Amino acid sequence: MTTRFYHLISEMCAYGVVSTQQDMVNRFADALPPKWSSFIELLKHTGTLDTVNIYEFIQKLEHKNDEEIRKAKRAPAPQNTEMYLPGFDALARSAAAQQPKLQTAFIIYSNTSS
Repeated sequence: MTTRFYHLISEMCAYGVVSTQQDMVNRFADALPPKWSSFIELLKHTGTLDTVNIYEFIQKLEHKNDEEIRKAKRAPAPQNTEMYLPGFDALARSAAAQQPKLQTAFIIYSNTSS
């Protein structure tokens, strides 16, 4: 992704396209895929998008992308309640074993009169 942005910047310079840093940031932000929309909205809301130059903006995108990759690689770890409440797991299992099973009964009332 960043290679594409740096290539576009160098092409703009090669063709003599003169643009302000803020204009380039806004154009690149608008050209991003939809998955970036919440991140861009956050930057707009905090005012960061108005103050960064194009290189800082690309660094923020790289950082966010790396963060998302790290999050995706993390496997959810099961909670160990024994660590906080010793004996709680055994207590919960024995309480569940002692409770009777829930049974449902259906009763049909018939109103038959002769």
